[in-house]
Amino acid sequence: MDSVVARRPDPVVGLRRLSRRHVLLTLAALLAVGLALVAAIREFAPRLIANSPPIQDVCGAVNGGSVPGTWDGNHTWVIESSCPGGVTVPFGTTLTLDGQHGPVTILTHGPGLTVSGGTLRSANTSAGNTVSFDTEFDAPTWPGIYVTTDKDSEFHRLAYVDLASKAHSYLTSNIPWDVDEFALSYDGNLIAFVTNEDGFGILHLLDTKTGKEKPVPDLPKGIVSGVRWHKNNHDLGFEITSARSTSDVYSLDVQSGKVERWTYSETGGLNTANFSEPELIHWKSWDGRSISGFLYRPPAKFSGKRPVIINIHGGPEGQYRPDFLGRDNYYLNELGIALIFSNVRGSTGYGKTFLALDNGMLREGSYKDINSLLDWIPTQSDLDPSRVLITGGSYGGF
Repeated sequence: MDSVVARRPDPVVGLRRLSRRHVLLTLAALLAVGLALVAAIREFAPRLIANSPPIQDVCGAVNGGSVPGTWDGNHTWVIESSCPGGVTVPFGTTLTLDGQHGPVTILTHGPGLTVSGGTLRSANTSAGNTVSFDTEFDAPTWPGIYVTTDKDSEFHRLAYVDLASKAHSYLTSNIPWDVDEFALSYDGNLIAFVTNEDGFGILHLLDTKTGKEKPVPDLPKGIVSGVRWHKNNHDLGFEITSARSTSDVYSLDVQSGKVERWTYSETGGLNTANFSEPELIHWKSWDGRSISGFLYRPPAKFSGKRPVIINIHGGPEGQYRPDFLGRDNYYLNELGIALIFSNVRGSTGYGKTFLALDNGMLREGSYKDINSLLDWIPTQSDLDPSRVLITGGSYGGF
């Protein structure tokens, strides 16, 4: 006798059929409520804040909380303190100005406000605008602050801004590259800053009293980042990433010039001392403009002309920089393939004009930059122009 198993109707099928229409209606209703709420916040939040009483003093360290301040109704947020020791905002803390519209100016006054940061970023604010301080300085005792800005320049320059007059004094106009980051010593006498020079991260030291640079010892070729001062004002800490080091911590005694390496990052037992180092290359493109990239040549054990992989970065507003290659070293050391990482027009790091060269209908220009690179490869005696692979990630793959 055949067995018969009774089965209930699958409730999931019915649920799916019923919920699709209901979910769409619910989402539409939530969207309408959300838009109405946003409109109400934009309308009434500035009025509420403008009419609110001053924030009460919070003495000592403030981390993620409210900093004493007053919204004066004229797009100026005044940070103030009557505490004997002032208010300290630890490194990495952000000050959030909620519900304001339009440009905001931040001023400081009072007996003491120690703010962890010199890169003061204020923008056109909507609800939840955040102003970040990246380098430590004692705001009330200074008539101005140090910032990086591309105002009136192709590149981000280090500048001193007088808070009273808002006048900018540019300190790195002689360096035609972006200043990526900087750190002011605790005594205010020295600024350590890093420039992005054709992709390499270069460390500089600036004497704030004379406005002149101090010599910096030779460092491994790569990318310097994360500059931080010791409170003794002469030891500077930073990281270096290079073709032979994933990311390691160094220090520089600016008085003696001694450089000390503190860490040796894990590389899985590989002997990175033999890894190929980047060679900065330039080639002339179709319109006469110079385009750059980094060439990694295979080790000498590989003879004859070597095949080439051209790698195009994503973005397009990005830049290939000479850091640790990781698994790409396999192509070099085991297969004998040369690698070229290109920075075609539209890449960051080469000025605002260069950045805009592939916008909209100009996009074809970046393809032509690669065509010009294909014409450059035959000029290299160790590269094989008949064996070239072109690849890329995201925009680069496109």
